[in-house]
Amino acid sequence: MVYKSDGFWRTVEFYREQPDINFKHNLILVLQLRDTVPAYKLWSTYPHLNAAFPSDQLSLPYITNREIDTNSDGKYDELNIDLKVSIGDNDEVIGAQLILFFEYKLHSKIFLQMESIANIKYESPIAGRSLRVIGDLRLKQKEPLVYRRHHIGFNENIKDSQEFFVEDMLESYIRRNFSTSLDFNTHYNWYSRKEKSSQFEINATLLYSEQMFYYKPGFWYLIKWAFIQYLYVYLVLYLIFKRIIEFVFGNRLLNCIV
Repeated sequence: MVYKSDGFWRTVEFYREQPDINFKHNLILVLQLRDTVPAYKLWSTYPHLNAAFPSDQLSLPYITNREIDTNSDGKYDELNIDLKVSIGDNDEVIGAQLILFFEYKLHSKIFLQMESIANIKYESPIAGRSLRVIGDLRLKQKEPLVYRRHHIGFNENIKDSQEFFVEDMLESYIRRNFSTSLDFNTHYNWYSRKEKSSQFEINATLLYSEQMFYYKPGFWYLIKWAFIQYLYVYLVLYLIFKRIIEFVFGNRLLNCIV
């Protein structure tokens, strides 16, 4: 019975927690342009990254952002960020990528602290004037977290390198065992450009929602769960065999020699 119900040991458990997320005010912005040289406009909050590109590719955006604690529990529940980027009158934006950097923490059953990102990317064959995005920022696990262990090995910043490529950073990031990304049901609105404009706008709302996490429980939890199952099986079998013995000997179905 116990074997068929996955045995005595519960090696993986689940719990819910709202993560403690804080925007680090660091970002990388890339706009893809149609039929122009250079084909991209970009900017980041990292000076060494900006210095790696020609000045005609850089476009400093006007940025406003606000993190909101809607239920006053000491944790932010969402981030609203708006970027307005100057472009040429003849520039046609056909793609936008915005990478936001966060400090991500769990501290209920699990202690996790790391730098994480939200990669917002959208492309369209139609030139646009603005992009609106709303979605949940979620943790992706490739393995269980461990109960009461401090997971701080992923608390790393971008290295100060003159040779930097967004694709390389993202490839390295998604290889991590723990990373964040926008949920699959993230909603994108691309507003087409109907007339010449010298500005492109990105408005994003990221929600920091409660999430289910899976982890390896501690030793005493395993013992407690095994004992509960053992006690349950013991009581059931005890009552069954007690009734059988009472029936057999009460009805003298077996001969006894004293």
